[in-house]
Amino acid sequence: MRAGKDFYGPDGVYPFAGRECARAFAMVSTELEDCNDNLEDMSPAELDSLRDWESRFYSKYPVIGNIQSDAKIAEAERQKSSRASQAA
Repeated sequence: MRAGKDFYGPDGVYPFAGRECARAFAMVSTELEDCNDNLEDMSPAELDSLRDWESRFYSKYPVIGNIQSDAKIAEAERQKSSRASQAA
């Protein structure tokens, strides 16, 4: 990681750490505003680029977790609370 710290650190050129960045990878962009999951207007070539990046990362790194949206987290908490209420 030391060799890449200038790229991936807080002041690095890549803004991806801890962010959903599918759109940025599809567009081959390092702009912070492109770090989101909106793929609605992506061209076939951009979607191919995203698949290439995804394949590259899956072959190089193990998956250790998934990023969940706030809405999914809130729904999971509601379901957990509901199950606890029903069990009581």
